[in-house]
Amino acid sequence: MQKTAGITLFSLVFALLGLSACDSLAPPTLVPTAALPKGVDPGALRLPTISSSAVATVEPSLTPSPTPTPTPTATPTPFPSALLSAALYCVEIGDYKAAVQNFERLAAAPRSTAGQLQAALLGLGEAHLRLGGFADAEATLGEFLALYPTSPEAAKANFWLGQARQGQEDWQGAIAAYEEYLEYDDTLSAYVGDLIAECHLEMGDNAAAVEAYEAALAGTTAADRLTSIREHLARAYLASDQHEAAVEQYDAVRAVTDDSATLARMDYLAGYALIVSGRREEGYARYLRAVNNYPAAYDSYLALVELVDAGIRVDDFQRGLVDYYADAYLPAIAAFYRHIEADPENHPADGHWYVARSYVALGNLPSALAELDLLIDTHPGDPLWDDAWLEKAKIQAAAGNAEAAVQTCLGFASGYPSYQLAPIALWRAAALREREDDWQSAIQLYHRLASDYPDHEDAPEALLRAGLMAFHAGDEEAILDWEELVERYPGSEWIAPALLWLGITLPPEAAAKYGAQTAALAPDSYYAIRAADLVAGVAPFAPPAAIVWPDGEADGKGEAEDWLRQWLELDPGVDLATASSAISTDPRWERGLRLWDLGLESEARAELNGVRRDLAHDPLGSYQMALAFRELGLYRSSILAANALISASPAASPLDVPRFVGQLAYPAYYRQLVESVADEYELDPLFIFAMIRQESLFESSARSWASARGLMQVIPSTGEYIAGQLGWSGFQTEDLYKPFVSIRFGAFYVAEQLEAFDGDPYVALSAYNGGPGNAAYWSGLAPDSPDLFLEAITFSEPRRYIQRIYTHYAYYRALYDTQA
Repeated sequence: MQKTAGITLFSLVFALLGLSACDSLAPPTLVPTAALPKGVDPGALRLPTISSSAVATVEPSLTPSPTPTPTPTATPTPFPSALLSAALYCVEIGDYKAAVQNFERLAAAPRSTAGQLQAALLGLGEAHLRLGGFADAEATLGEFLALYPTSPEAAKANFWLGQARQGQEDWQGAIAAYEEYLEYDDTLSAYVGDLIAECHLEMGDNAAAVEAYEAALAGTTAADRLTSIREHLARAYLASDQHEAAVEQYDAVRAVTDDSATLARMDYLAGYALIVSGRREEGYARYLRAVNNYPAAYDSYLALVELVDAGIRVDDFQRGLVDYYADAYLPAIAAFYRHIEADPENHPADGHWYVARSYVALGNLPSALAELDLLIDTHPGDPLWDDAWLEKAKIQAAAGNAEAAVQTCLGFASGYPSYQLAPIALWRAAALREREDDWQSAIQLYHRLASDYPDHEDAPEALLRAGLMAFHAGDEEAILDWEELVERYPGSEWIAPALLWLGITLPPEAAAKYGAQTAALAPDSYYAIRAADLVAGVAPFAPPAAIVWPDGEADGKGEAEDWLRQWLELDPGVDLATASSAISTDPRWERGLRLWDLGLESEARAELNGVRRDLAHDPLGSYQMALAFRELGLYRSSILAANALISASPAASPLDVPRFVGQLAYPAYYRQLVESVADEYELDPLFIFAMIRQESLFESSARSWASARGLMQVIPSTGEYIAGQLGWSGFQTEDLYKPFVSIRFGAFYVAEQLEAFDGDPYVALSAYNGGPGNAAYWSGLAPDSPDLFLEAITFSEPRRYIQRIYTHYAYYRALYDTQA
C-alpha cells in the first residue's frame, strides 16, 4: 500500500521532463493498461526514476516571484515512455489539447521505438478527432495507415478515419473507410452499416442507403439495435418513396415496445408515410391513435397539429390533454372549456383540474385558485375533489399566503376526516407551521396526525418531527415522542433517526446503547454510521490520520480471491479473475468490447451492461465483470458489478468484505487529478471521491434530468460562473464531460461553499445540491448542530444527498485509512 504524500513530486517530474502537463496535472506513475494501444508494453511506460541529486538541483517556483528570473537551465529531452504515459493520461482525463502536444513530441522524439511511434500517430489521430479537428485527424490517421498497414490497430484507424471524413462531409470517403474497417472485422456490421447507410442518405443515394440498412438489419438480433436500424431504414424507404415498406418497419418497432413515447413516434411517422402515399384516412387514424392513447408524448402533439390543420375532429378533452403536456397551455385551457361547456351539468372534474394546472404553469395563480374553488363547489364526490383541496393549499403557499394554505388544509382535515387525504392535509399544515418557526403549533398538528391516524404511513415520521421541534424549543417532551415512535412502530424506517436523537439527547451511557440499537437495525444506514461517529467522538467528515492507497491494481487481490473460494466453495486451481465463458462468449460482450475500443461509449455500455444485469445474481460473474470493467475504464459498471457481488455475499456492508472488494465498490479513479485539486483547494481527497461516487458513479458522460453533467454533475449555468471565476477562456458546456474540467470545477465550487459557510460540510453540500440560498436559510434554522441542520432541510433531495455522501465518506475513510 502507498501512503499519500501530495503531488509535489509529480509536478516536479513534469517540470524536469518538460511534458505538457494536462492542465498542470501530473501523469500517473503507471498508465492504466486499458488505455494502451495494442502492442505497447505497459511495463515500459513507468516514469523514469528521478535521483535525489537531480531533484535537489531544481527549485521550481509555484507562485509568482518578485525576484529577477535566473538564467533557465536547459530542459532535458523527455523519455519517450514518459511522453506516451503523459499523453495517454491526458486522453484519460479528457485534456485532448495537451494529449496532442505530448503525442506530437513523442512522434518527433529521436529515441522512440517503433511501437511508441505507432502509438503516437494513432493517439494523435484520436485526440484530433475528439477535439473536432477532422482534417488533422484524417491526415494523421492516413499517415498511420500508410506507414503501418498491417498493424493490429489498422481496423480502428480506418473506423476513426471514417469518422473524420464524415465530420468533413466527405461521405464517399467515409464509406470507403468504414467498408475497409468491415474487411478487418464484421462483428459490428450492424453499427458500422448504419453509419454507411447514413452517408449514402446524405449523398442522396437512397437505394444504396436502403441496401446498407437492410444489411445492417440482417447483421444483428439485439433488440435495441433492431429498433434503431428499423427506424433509420424506414426513413430511407420514405426517401425512396417506398411508403408501404416504411410503415412495415414502424409497425415492427411498435410490436416490440411498450414505451409510450416510442409508440407515439411510430404512429406519427407511420401516419405521415400513409398520408404522403395517398392513404390519408389511414394516416389520420394513426395520428388519432397517438393522440388518444399517448397524450404525454411530444409526437402526439405533432400529430394533433396535423389533425387540426386537416380539419379532423378531435375530442376536446383529449386535445386539451395533449396541449397541456406539450406546454401549450392557452390552447389547452380553451379546449378543456369547450369540453366543459359541451356538457355543463355532467362533465367530470378533470377539465377544471387541468385548467387550474395550466394557469399555474402560466403563473396566473388567482385564476388557478378560482378554478379549483369551482371544482370543489361543483364536483363533490369526484376522485379529484380532495386533491383539489391540497392543490389549492399548495398554490396558496406558493403565492406567499402560508396562513391561508394552513387554513385550507385544516378546513379539509376537520370537515372531512374520513377522506384518504385528510392525514396528508394535517401533515402539510404542520410542515407549513414548522417552516414559519411556529414550533408549538407544528408539534400539536404532528401529534394530532399520529393520534387520529395511527396507522397512516406518515404517523411515525410525525412523531419524529414533533420530537425534533420540541428538542429545538428545549422541551424534554421530545424524548417521549421518540420513545413512543420506537415502541409503537418497531418496523418503521423512522426508528433509526429516533434512536439517534435519543442518543444525542440522553446521557452518554444511553447514547452508546441507542447507537448499538441503530446499528443493529440498519447497519448500512446513515443514522447507524452517524451514531457510531457520535459515540466515538468523530466529527462529521473527519479525515483519517493518513490515507493509504493500493500499491497497484492487484494489491489485496489474492486475499479477495481466497475469500471468494471459501465462500463459493471453489477449487483452488480455478482462475477467478478471467471472465468465464458465460461472459466472454456472449455476443453482447464481444460487441461491447469492440465498441468501447472504438470510442462508441454509449453503445458499448448498452451491450456490456446487458450482460452485467443478466448475471447480477452470479457472484463470481459479478467479480469478473467488476475487474474487466475497471480495466476498460467503464467505472460505473465496475462499481455496480462490485455492489452486486457484495449484496450477494454474506457480508453486511462493504467493510465486511476483503478490502480489495470494498475498494472495487468505493474506488479512487482519477486519483492524481483528485489529489491535485484537493491540494489546491485544501480539500480532503476522500471527500471529493465520495462526492463523485454519489454524483456520477465515476461515469464522465453522466447527465441528470436537471442537465447536470460530468463526474461532479455541474449544471451549465454554474459551469459558466466557475469558468469566469477561474478565468477559463473558451468554456463550452460540453467541457463538463471532461474529467479534468468537471473535477476541477466541482472542487472549486464545493470549496467556495465551504468558505461561505464557515467550513461546515453539511451546509456546503446542501448548497452544492440545493443552492446557496436554500442552504443559508436552512443554516439559519439550525446554526450550531449538523444533525439538527439536516432535519431542518425542507427538501428531501438535499437531505438524502448529505446522508449518502456521509455514508460514502465513512466507507472511503475506513477502506483507505492506515488504521483500518
